[in-house]
Amino acid sequence: MGLSFSYVLTGKGWAECQIDVDGTHLFMQASHLSDAFDSIVRATLSMLANGSVEAAIFNDEPGTYRWRLTPAGDRLNIRIVTYDEPFARENDPTGRLSFDVDCRLRTFAGAVFSAGQQLLATHGEDGYAEQWGHPFPGAPLAQLKQALRKG
Repeated sequence: MGLSFSYVLTGKGWAECQIDVDGTHLFMQASHLSDAFDSIVRATLSMLANGSVEAAIFNDEPGTYRWRLTPAGDRLNIRIVTYDEPFARENDPTGRLSFDVDCRLRTFAGAVFSAGQQLLATHGEDGYAEQWGHPFPGAPLAQLKQALRKG
């Protein structure tokens, strides 16, 4: 099974995220209107630690990507619904299912962690905060690393 996840800052207050699972691919753009990377790190951490269904939000200008992460044992279902309006609510009927795949839970969590390590190596905490407009999620990323180590 192939899984790739990337999150790259592309300009002041802008980021691009790509996810690919076995050839099913989605490209997203996120703006500083939401703290997208923090949202996905925290959702992944909580899901991994508690086995709970989690959500993450990426806001674009305009648009919203609403992630739903549903773990089942060592597997994970990732559903991403796309909306044309920023700050769209989950029950908004204009949403379109853009991504719906199953993968290994720990593979996804490891990919999110790796994306965080890449952001830190590229920008550092201060550079990330300056470019993104939100602080780097250092503590939740460290907790994700610990949760991955616990197995």
